[in-house]
Amino acid sequence: MTRFTFLAIGIVILLGVLAVTGCTTPKATEDYQSPWEKAKEAGVDLRAIGQEPGWYVEIKNGEQIHFVTDYGETQITAVVSEPEVDAKGVRTFRALTQAFDLMVLVEDKPHQDIMNGEEFPLTVTIKIGEQEYRGGGRNL
Repeated sequence: MTRFTFLAIGIVILLGVLAVTGCTTPKATEDYQSPWEKAKEAGVDLRAIGQEPGWYVEIKNGEQIHFVTDYGETQITAVVSEPEVDAKGVRTFRALTQAFDLMVLVEDKPHQDIMNGEEFPLTVTIKIGEQEYRGGGRNL
């Protein structure tokens, strides 16, 4: 037998084992809960995510904002104002602290994630000083 034959037999055996034992992903298990489900259970009213760098924001009860960016390296939790709503219906939440001013603008405009193509009903823009992050979100 050649090396190719041994390789082919090995692949067939591996596929057979996987088929018999079954393959599950974390989403297929009963214990898995998406970040969206966890946020909703925790009382979060609005959640949004974005890419490059990876970030997410959660606004809870219109009172608290939790913003995580740099793939989890930077986290900000602050008191947030009730939203201001402009003539176009854009909701603006503001968190003012001694260190920074943070604004979250929420537009009722669809957004498509640049990495995975996921569709969101809201376009969300985060502004911290000169930095701006744009992504998609949902009311929970």
